[in-house]
Amino acid sequence: MIWVTTPDGECEYRTARWYAFTGQADGEAEGLGWLDPIHPADTQHAHDEFVSANARRRPFSFEYRLRRADGAYRWCLDSAEPSLGADGQFLGYVGLVVDITDRKRTADAVAADKRVLEKMATGSPLGEVLDEIVRGIEAQSTDGVLCAISLADERGERLLHGAAPSLPSRYNLALQSIAIGPGVGSCGTAAHERRRVTVTDVSTDPLWTSYRELAAEHGLGGCSSTPIIGGDGRLLGTVAMYYTRPHEPSEHDVELLDSATRLAAIVLRQLTGRRSRGRTETGNRLSLSEHTTSAELDPWGSPLLKIGARIVPKGDGDVNQVTGFMVFGQDVPLERDPSGGHHPKPGWRRCPCHNARGWRARSPWAQNSRALRFAPMPACSLQS
Repeated sequence: MIWVTTPDGECEYRTARWYAFTGQADGEAEGLGWLDPIHPADTQHAHDEFVSANARRRPFSFEYRLRRADGAYRWCLDSAEPSLGADGQFLGYVGLVVDITDRKRTADAVAADKRVLEKMATGSPLGEVLDEIVRGIEAQSTDGVLCAISLADERGERLLHGAAPSLPSRYNLALQSIAIGPGVGSCGTAAHERRRVTVTDVSTDPLWTSYRELAAEHGLGGCSSTPIIGGDGRLLGTVAMYYTRPHEPSEHDVELLDSATRLAAIVLRQLTGRRSRGRTETGNRLSLSEHTTSAELDPWGSPLLKIGARIVPKGDGDVNQVTGFMVFGQDVPLERDPSGGHHPKPGWRRCPCHNARGWRARSPWAQNSRALRFAPMPACSLQS
């Protein structure tokens, strides 16, 4: 798609292919009208890059997302060279816009997968690995996707919060543990039926009856979810894509959702296999309170997510004994406890369990303060 500008930066010509691609009427791209079909998030950058280059009369090249006539956005490379007269006078630019979507998607997908695999190889915590998957998918979508990963509990009865860094924290809090079953939003239903569930408008779909107000409160309009299934057929969790408006996922977003689901399955299978082998080799078993409920357990056996038998009110003296804790699967500094900032007492030892990062607690209790759950490290049966 070729274009030409005047010396003052006004577009005076765009080929018919530009108008066919964008759906603009003839002449609408003249002046600075060519900026109109560019993605809102990229418009200012495209404007500034062009104005700066025009002022310096230098060659330029930059990328942006351009809206196609059907409403889909495509990544394009816009590059130009100054046009000079016989006397060297600057006459404007002659430029070319090229659709690079397929090439960019391939490169971005490879880079995103590489970052996830690097975190796996270096033994990063599960939460960080899942966050990387989520952020990679969000970055590759052109439709403003907000991604979330939920983990199935040990009994396959509930979905627990796994990773959703871009969703509102209060929304994540409200859905930290939901039942798996029919009519339980997109994720609960997808996990129950073992298939992708797409809801284009959560405000009207019956699957979202119980969560409609919650979604509206946080500006969510559409949600698609796919179950994560292990090699043995066991449910491992779900991957969800949210939109801030009623929206039918594009073909590209469906591909991203499927890709994230496959990658999450690999991560979770590797993690469970690694921990299973570690326990077999060392005989390392966790001794948990008999009152601990399965819905509160890390489905992959990590002691970081184990939560004790009861919730105690803020200020309870027992809480001062707790020094290793988690907040929704994310590590928090271990130098302080939830209530008073106490350091581990003399004689306390680190739990030797795989990937454990806390201190053994003398109290079996957890605290629920300001709706954040702190979990003490359970005592480990491996004595050393």
